[in-house]
Amino acid sequence: MSQTQVILKRFWASLNGPEHLLASVSEQGQGAYSSRFAVTDFATASIAAAGLALAEWIEKQSGQAAPVLV
Repeated sequence: MSQTQVILKRFWASLNGPEHLLASVSEQGQGAYSSRFAVTDFATASIAAAGLALAEWIEKQSGQAAPVLV
């Protein structure tokens, strides 16, 4: 499990988000911000958590889970 996935899982759990939606997240791209801290992982997980919140809302409205691509 990548550092981004670990952070995202923690974010999503703190929001009481349904765990099954985590499987709908895909990461695309490469590279990282040069830092001693996991800045890129934190930013990617933050955007993914926002996308998951939207995916959860879409699922409640339509009954179908939407994919999240970060």
